[in-house]
Amino acid sequence: MLLAVLAACVGGHRGPGEDCVEVECRAAWAAAHWPEAKRQVRDLVAAEQDPMGRARIVEAVFEAWPGEAEALCGLLSPGVTRERCETVHQRADLLRLDPDDPAAASSTGEAAWILAPSPTMRPVDLPPPVPVDCGPEVPERSCRWWTAGERAGAGQVGTAAAVCAGLADARWRGVCLVDVVRRTCTPETPEGCGMAVEPCVAAGPLRTPCLIEVSGALAATAPASESPDPNGWAALTSRLREVERRFQDIDPMLGEGFVQRTWAEATMLAYGQSRIPAGDPLDHVPAIAVPHVRAAIAWRQATQKMEGNLQARADAVGAAMLRRSQRTGARPMPRGRVRIAGYWAETLPGEEEFASIPYLQNARRAWSADPDVDRRLCVLEASARVIPLDLAMLVEGLGAEEVVVRWTAARLLSQLRPDHAALAHVRGDSDPRVRARAARR
Repeated sequence: MLLAVLAACVGGHRGPGEDCVEVECRAAWAAAHWPEAKRQVRDLVAAEQDPMGRARIVEAVFEAWPGEAEALCGLLSPGVTRERCETVHQRADLLRLDPDDPAAASSTGEAAWILAPSPTMRPVDLPPPVPVDCGPEVPERSCRWWTAGERAGAGQVGTAAAVCAGLADARWRGVCLVDVVRRTCTPETPEGCGMAVEPCVAAGPLRTPCLIEVSGALAATAPASESPDPNGWAALTSRLREVERRFQDIDPMLGEGFVQRTWAEATMLAYGQSRIPAGDPLDHVPAIAVPHVRAAIAWRQATQKMEGNLQARADAVGAAMLRRSQRTGARPMPRGRVRIAGYWAETLPGEEEFASIPYLQNARRAWSADPDVDRRLCVLEASARVIPLDLAMLVEGLGAEEVVVRWTAARLLSQLRPDHAALAHVRGDSDPRVRARAARR
């Protein structure tokens, strides 16, 4: 709306009118007309002799069109605004979240479920804004972004958050806080991840992506599953307890989801390159991590093309959990090598009755307190995420005695092969949740 109002006072697509003298007017014209007048906008920027004016115009365009105005970054001199311009275009998907849409604050799909806040979540108040100064050629928003990153890199997280607090726009304030977190919490500096909780929660529409960044950084510190050194698991456990403590006054339920998600990815990375999956981590991790170890072993075995029927595969998972490897020189899988697909983004009526936990990354799965049932659930989930799909395993799951096993098989198969003939046989299942999934297209 603001761009439209400001643009109304300027000329057509050939360029701003002669009365558009102030840089604010030229910047507004450029932002409003970039999509259909890119050449004219580039000419306008190139003709701007004042470094501050050029930076203001480019900033207005890349803020209005993140991911679509990268060509303008090269027209800026090396420095703060150019660096911010390039960074914005590297993370365009994150910036397209609508700050005026409350649902955007919890992202979408299974990540929204995993990191869903409770109705009683306490908002995190940012400290009062502090002034910044990057020189006359740097616009204030770009200056705040850069200054916040510098303060965060120096370990001054509170000051960095106060710098971000000076940004009035919710989206750019959130981006600023996410960048503070990225400088504070990395796999190389996991000791800073506890301090990242409050900035993430305060990041508004970017809360969930921010928490996933922190969770992933912690997960990446997990040792290889075959490593005989317990110190890596002890350090991760300790850091997650610190995170839980910080969530206690904000939202314990959100904190639990965060911890569960971190264990899910940590165990996936730990087992991602294991030669013969074994249960070594079980000697060092807390009880909350055990279902995730089970899921990671089943997934790794599936990638190794293990044979056998559903029960045999489940038994193999159990046997692996009892075995110990103690292999030296093992390495965890690097983060980002695989992306786990999610197949439970929508909760149909009655499905909330199934206990559920995160699965490997940002997916989720049903969980059973019965270890044998849970092993079969893990085998089914893994069978849906290998190439080629293990359709025979999913079809076998449709005939299981336990409702949760049949439902899991139906949920996965109906999304992966909705026309599979086996689904017709369970559309008359005794449980309405199984029937609903089997009929889902």
